[in-house]
Amino acid sequence: MLPRPSRWTDGKLSESYRPVRIRLPVAVPSRAPFLFPRVRAPLQATPTSACAAPVLRPRLRTPMSPYLRPSWTTPTSGPLHTPSPCFPPAPPFANLGIRSVSTMQEAFRNARNSQLDRWLGIACSARKDSDVISDLLRQPGGETHMVRLVVSYAPATLSAYFNCWDQWVSFCAVLSESQFSPSLRVLLDFLQVHARGTSQSAVGWIKGLRFVARRLEIPSLISALATSAVSSYARAAVATQRLETAPLPLSFVIWLEVQILDVTLSPARRLQCGAFLTCILASLRWSDALWSSPAKVHAVESAVLGCAMRTKTTSRSMPWAALASGFTSRPVGGPGWGQVFVQLLQEAVHTTTSLHPNFEPDFLLAELGDDPWRPQLLGPLSRHRGILLLRSLLRDCYSSTPAEKRPDLDLIGVHSLKVTLLSVAKQLLLDDNLRRQQGHHRSVSGAMPELYGRDDIAGPLELQQQVVRAVASGFRPLRPSARGSRPPLPDVPFTVPALAPAEPSGEIPALSARPPAELDVDSSSDSEDDDPGAGLVRAAASSSTSGTFDLVSFAPDGAPASTCVPLPAVPSDEVTSSSSPDSALSAAWQAAEDAEEFEFLFNPVRHVLHLAKTL
Repeated sequence: MLPRPSRWTDGKLSESYRPVRIRLPVAVPSRAPFLFPRVRAPLQATPTSACAAPVLRPRLRTPMSPYLRPSWTTPTSGPLHTPSPCFPPAPPFANLGIRSVSTMQEAFRNARNSQLDRWLGIACSARKDSDVISDLLRQPGGETHMVRLVVSYAPATLSAYFNCWDQWVSFCAVLSESQFSPSLRVLLDFLQVHARGTSQSAVGWIKGLRFVARRLEIPSLISALATSAVSSYARAAVATQRLETAPLPLSFVIWLEVQILDVTLSPARRLQCGAFLTCILASLRWSDALWSSPAKVHAVESAVLGCAMRTKTTSRSMPWAALASGFTSRPVGGPGWGQVFVQLLQEAVHTTTSLHPNFEPDFLLAELGDDPWRPQLLGPLSRHRGILLLRSLLRDCYSSTPAEKRPDLDLIGVHSLKVTLLSVAKQLLLDDNLRRQQGHHRSVSGAMPELYGRDDIAGPLELQQQVVRAVASGFRPLRPSARGSRPPLPDVPFTVPALAPAEPSGEIPALSARPPAELDVDSSSDSEDDDPGAGLVRAAASSSTSGTFDLVSFAPDGAPASTCVPLPAVPSDEVTSSSSPDSALSAAWQAAEDAEEFEFLFNPVRHVLHLAKTL
């Protein structure tokens, strides 16, 4: 048997090589993590002036820093860990030295420009196959129009789509096929090669190819990608169970709050805990917190307020709020950890701007430098650094807890910050609208009322207060597993201060148990009565009428008690069928006409009595 030809010859892919089944060489170096999440450095920078095909090289594996290497697991196709009472250990977290400070705007601009360079290289290679691209690039300023096609997309989205396209170009080069006008067989072979994983789906690859083909307006490739055979690879071939990030234990959330209030700890440690606690209570994504500028974070008596300039769903800013009292301060809605955290944040901003005069941090999750007692906001905290920090805090929280009693933290990730409070609110069966506002989700039917309400934090703060009051009253949430199909994950016991005696609980009293409402009516008028004691309206609720106020008594000053006529609740069908009101209703109208200070308007359909003051 003749030896198989080598894939690589002088650093280039051999033309005689043919892939075996599903293994293909990767045409680009490994990804280099960027400073902020979901935005990565370009895998292959293509000069705008050069239109030659990229040179294929073997995969480059750069050594990972020992601080970033996950020593507790190895990549596998299945679950990372088996259920265990002991959570995976985290390596000691230490701040890495940062050579220069950077902002989110700078990182975003650099990442976007690198992806736009890749896009211009792809468009330049399609000049012969697309009449539209050829006409655009022939005209002065054509590159500006080409950039406009993709500039509105996030750098992470462009990076994912362009990676798919680069892999498709490599596949076609191996088979000596044109990437712009391939045969359907070659296209299906490419999707079969990449339809791997638990679901056996290639939906991500199809999206990437369609994204490029539609913007380059290549008819042959667009028609091939629109066939039913290609669409079949976008659907899952096997049934799979979803693996999602689990919520954080509530004991850990309370521990974070205690850490912030502990004045013996370093400011850097308290700032890290405060940033995580803000994300938990405000249900923020990691990227939402990165786009929240410290200059827009404020502390009021009851909450920590902020605004994310960009999010996953909008680029028009998103307000957020976190309850300042948290779970350990009383009364609920008063000052607490929030004021301490904002003060520490302002001190860190002042230290940073004094050492770097031309630098203004615009991120909440930050690299804090090497000095824990004088932290600086030097750069955005990346996701892989964030998960190491989160696991380090979890290790410290449960270091004194026996291994068999520690919470199971296999599925903990940075997205657990957003999930935690929403999971607790779901267990309490709180109002759906409040939970939607807490999660910053869009409303389908009530978009305009929310737009003109001009307040996006009232609902989240109300939900957070209800959760805190429920926990203070003895409620202990569970940590759902597999969306409730498995036994819930336990938590360690903890205690929180009880509610103050005068502080209202989260329960709403029944309507019949409420005291009568008393409305003081303005008595200033042009009448001859000089006594300012205006008439008094008293409405008593009746439990037999399902929440309708059926007894209204009123008496102007000096009127005898006999003029106070009760107004019975009349069914709507009786009111509409009768041509004249009954005697009680007539007496009520007569008494309303005799009143000098105010008048009534009665709605017989809804049994509502309106009070109209005379001016």
